[in-house]
Amino acid sequence: MKLHEQLNLLTVDELKQRRDLTPTGDRSTRKAEIIEALAQYLLAGDLSSVWQRLSALDIDAIAEAVHHWGGRFDPVRFRLRYGKIPEYFGRRSYSWGTLKVEQPSVLKLFFYQGEIPEDLLPRLAGLAPRPAELAITTLSDEELPTTVASNGAAGASEPLRLVATEALVRNDLPAVLRLIGQGGIAVGPKTGLPSSAAVAKLESILLGGDWYQLEDDLGSQRWAGGAIRPIRPFAWPLLLQVAGLAKLDGSKLALTARGSKALSQPLETVVSHLFERWQAKGAPDELRRVDLIKGQTSRSAQLSALADRRTVIAEALKDCCPVGRWISLDEFFRQMRFRNHDFEVTYNAWALYFSDPNYGSLGTEGFGGFETCRRATSSSISSSIWRRSACSTSPTPAPTTPDPTTARPGEPTTSCS
Repeated sequence: MKLHEQLNLLTVDELKQRRDLTPTGDRSTRKAEIIEALAQYLLAGDLSSVWQRLSALDIDAIAEAVHHWGGRFDPVRFRLRYGKIPEYFGRRSYSWGTLKVEQPSVLKLFFYQGEIPEDLLPRLAGLAPRPAELAITTLSDEELPTTVASNGAAGASEPLRLVATEALVRNDLPAVLRLIGQGGIAVGPKTGLPSSAAVAKLESILLGGDWYQLEDDLGSQRWAGGAIRPIRPFAWPLLLQVAGLAKLDGSKLALTARGSKALSQPLETVVSHLFERWQAKGAPDELRRVDLIKGQTSRSAQLSALADRRTVIAEALKDCCPVGRWISLDEFFRQMRFRNHDFEVTYNAWALYFSDPNYGSLGTEGFGGFETCRRATSSSISSSIWRRSACSTSPTPAPTTPDPTTARPGEPTTSCS
């Protein structure tokens, strides 16, 4: 909307409040005249006296809106970059005690319902310098910490384990294909999921075994988070089936013609095919690995399309992860949200809950987007990253001791190679 249209939506009192913030000297009482005086000043007058009353944070808000967000102020993304938002956009505080008189912000001259009028944008673009791109905080191999905080005793730490997954997949992919060709992987005849014996057999041939060892498991019951493993031995049969390299043959897996051919194809060709097929068709949902989030299988949960979520995550990995550097998961989530790589987890957050549907519902936080379901979202992203790292060709740090209350693998960083 243009400035005249936005001003016309205000009451006379609201217009007078804005006029009092300007040096125009206009004392008109008719709405149309006040609107014209304000519009003339904002679009063509000398804004220097008003501009000097803006704080550095206020100017940053204008600059981000003008140069990056199409004129609209985004409080979530602004807070991610600057750590706080201008008081004008914050919640008004009310008290039963002494009335607090707040100094009116001159931002109300430029923002109307959180948006700058389109005909005011060019003028403000010349006054507010374009903000630099948000820097991505990364680490080199040398800068990685040698230890990370442990989820065990308070203040405890443990060594950071670095795993070069390219070496893993060069061993694991042909090894798993050959084991399937020998009829060595028993699976459920309806689900295609590997049996306990098959998981143990797979783990024994995978280079480095699973991400977690038996002694890492906390032995939690399913209602309290469940087992944290297997991950890699569980993922391989699913990846190969969805890619059409293996198929059900009674109660076992058998190689398809494409699977037999894959043994002689370049590794990158097969891995690329695995990734594309998993993105589009892979099951189950990575979120299902997080047992603490209940209600996922109910019809009322209305989870968003899995392929759409995976597409956003894949795009974010390309956009937010500089090649050859390490980035913490917290920094990755911050960059992902700031760069607008958002997705819906559920269209009914009330159906997902922790422990008890009446007291632990995610719906108490609002709607089902990234901000509201941040635990569910970060869990989905983390699980997705770790499942794809089962056949990744880039170095990845092995996860540390798990914490079943956070619904996150606990790893400090992810590689961007």
